[in-house]
Amino acid sequence: CCLALLDMDGFRAVNAEHGHPVGDGVLKTLSRLLRHRTRADDRAGRFGGEEFGLLLPATGLDEAAALVDALRGTFAGLWHHGQDSRFHTSFSAGVTQSRTGDDTETLIRRALAALKRAKAEGGNRLAKDEA
Repeated sequence: CCLALLDMDGFRAVNAEHGHPVGDGVLKTLSRLLRHRTRADDRAGRFGGEEFGLLLPATGLDEAAALVDALRGTFAGLWHHGQDSRFHTSFSAGVTQSRTGDDTETLIRRALAALKRAKAEGGNRLAKDEA
């Protein structure tokens, strides 16, 4: 299986500029996108704050990366509505594939490291753990 961790880019700025109810709406939009654009066996959930996890069983790393990258592109193209304006926002993602002997903590640690690389490269990106 593969694990993808997604983190909203600039989410504090969304809340500061548009207010927390608008920020909550952005999170709900991402949640709906994950629910409607993933496969029946995939599992998505909030990981914490503005982070989401996506567990992709029976999926190789390249296939998982392609799926998550398509979600990233779709989400980045969506309009969100503030009180007086419309805006785009995005997420970054880190994807890893389970290996023999991995426990949950190891899988999460590798996905977080890949996510950190995606954020460091400027956000609105996906990074794969290929170590």
